[in-house]
Amino acid sequence: MKQPSRNPAMKEILRNPDTFHKVLLLTITSPSFKEMLINVFDELRDLFGCDRCSLYVVDRKANEIYTLITQKYDQGAESEIHAELAQCEREISRLAKAIQFGNDDSIKPLVDNLSVATSKKNSLASQLDQIREGRESFRLPLDKSSVAAFVAISGVEVMIADLDDLKEMKEIDAELAVLRVKDRVRNYRTVNMIAVPLMMRGEIIGTIEAMNKPGGFMQKDLDAMRELSMMLTPTIYYSLPELQGNGGGKRAKQ
Repeated sequence: MKQPSRNPAMKEILRNPDTFHKVLLLTITSPSFKEMLINVFDELRDLFGCDRCSLYVVDRKANEIYTLITQKYDQGAESEIHAELAQCEREISRLAKAIQFGNDDSIKPLVDNLSVATSKKNSLASQLDQIREGRESFRLPLDKSSVAAFVAISGVEVMIADLDDLKEMKEIDAELAVLRVKDRVRNYRTVNMIAVPLMMRGEIIGTIEAMNKPGGFMQKDLDAMRELSMMLTPTIYYSLPELQGNGGGKRAKQ
C-alpha cells in the first residue's frame, strides 16, 4: 500500500489539465446525473489507461455499499455496433432520398425498408447504451470483505500491485488477505487497482476504484484520482437522497 503523496494537489491538475477541465465541465453541464457519471468515468478510464473504473456509495441504513457505475465495456463489440450504426444511418439517408423522389409504385417497398432500417438503428443504439452503461448494480456488505468497502470503512487510499499477493494484502489489512467478496460477484478478475474514499463534510460517502492497468498503477495515478474525487464528491453527495430512495442493486452472496 502506498501512502498519499505530500506534493501539492495542483501538480496533478497541471499535469492533466484537459481531463480535469472536462470532468469539471461535465459535472456542470451534463443533462442528468447518470449521464454525467458515464461520461466522467469514460474520462477517468482514459486518463488512467485502465480496464475499468467503478463508483460505490455507502448505504449506512443497510450497512452496505452499492454501485452507481461499474464499467463493463467490451470495446470490440462497441466498435462493431458503431460501424453498424453508421451503415444504418447511411442506408436510412439513401432510402429517405429515394422516397422523396420516387413514384407511387416504388415508394411502398422503400418505406418498408426504411422502417426496417430505422428499427435496426434503434436496436443498435439500445445495445450501445447497455454496453456503455455496463451497469447491473449490486450491493456489498460494509465490512472488510471487499477492497471498496474496506476503503469506505477505513478512509485509507490503496494502490495494490497484485490482489493475489497475500503479503501485499496483509500489509494493508490482515482481513483483506482473504477477500470473501472478490471477483465472483462480477465474473471479472482484478489484477491491480487503486481506490480512494469520497469525503464530504467529514463523512465517507463512497469509494472510487480504477482496475487493471497494464504495467500497474503509479503514485501519480493515485494522486490524480484523489484530486478528481474531490471535484466529483459534491455532485454525488447532493444526489444521494434520490439514489438512496431508489434502492440499489442485488446483494452479493457471502
